[in-house]
Amino acid sequence: MNSVKDIIFPQDINRLPNRSLREICTDIGIDSTGSSGVLTNKIWSNYARIPQEAFDKLKEQALVGNTSLAWFHLSTNESLVGTKDKIVAGMNFDPFSEVRIPNENEITSEPKIICGATLGNDKLYYLRFIHSTGTTTSYFANTQHVRSRQEITTVYIDEEEGIVEIRSNSTNARKVASSLAILIQQQIAFEQTDALAPYGHAVERFADALDGQLIDTVGRPEGSDTEFKEEEGESIVNVLSALDDYFNDKDINALESKLNHEELNEVLSSTPFTTLLLSGLETVGLGSIRELRGLPLYDYIEPYIQKQNGSILFDVVENGVVQEYSIKVGIKTKTVKFNTPATEKALDFVREKIATI
Repeated sequence: MNSVKDIIFPQDINRLPNRSLREICTDIGIDSTGSSGVLTNKIWSNYARIPQEAFDKLKEQALVGNTSLAWFHLSTNESLVGTKDKIVAGMNFDPFSEVRIPNENEITSEPKIICGATLGNDKLYYLRFIHSTGTTTSYFANTQHVRSRQEITTVYIDEEEGIVEIRSNSTNARKVASSLAILIQQQIAFEQTDALAPYGHAVERFADALDGQLIDTVGRPEGSDTEFKEEEGESIVNVLSALDDYFNDKDINALESKLNHEELNEVLSSTPFTTLLLSGLETVGLGSIRELRGLPLYDYIEPYIQKQNGSILFDVVENGVVQEYSIKVGIKTKTVKFNTPATEKALDFVREKIATI
């Protein structure tokens, strides 16, 4: 049977931070100088004899990285138990006992399983899919070279908990989920899990669940779907201009005169000025190095914004040391993306909060 070591490839190692690669080289007992590419080649050349301590460090990060995460579940309450057996039965080889990487010209845009490995029991395992994501073009003199570009995607499945976790962006994740459903001949489709559903689609509540800090948010102004008229734009400019003039010359009478303009008051009689101001923008982004909530500007503007995503800073204790991680939560895409290189433990911590659905 395959172990996790058997399903890790050089491109996975190359995703590790240079600091981690240097530590692994030191643990192996080889030179730890060079770029990430050089260090990856050194580790891969010694991969068969890598000490357990070094491999534990590598394994904790190799299949995660700066990854996007999308979760799926069956569209009804049916169980995932037995999925592994269906996967093996639907293929022409056992991906949990072999690793089969197709020739480059055989890789298509349809994701295919190349290997898998169980994690302690037959109901908890990794699958690895490969598919083409396009082509790259390079030139030498007057010669054009076109090569296929591939991606290997990791899928984590917990049959007993009903979790299908696809470590890729939303578009690729849906393709992989579709291929998996077809392979196991599942009559009921996979449905993407809404990561923020348990939290009322509020990124702030998710931040609280992680004991984290909301450090960035991007959204669309409330009412931005409606047409922004030219006279409304002129009204905004007139108000801002009047305020600038007042702070320059301190003429309160001039300010009052401009703000009492009939056309301006007609526009503002039905629309609050802040709503009007923000509606002239496609998106509004607010960020901080630490918690946004409690900052006067954020607290004032927040009620006028329909959030599309937000970033959360949170801590995870690993090997007795507090490590800081940052994730971006997509409200529309229903995904989570690590902004910093992550570990399996950090991912477990986030998944725990999502799996409450």
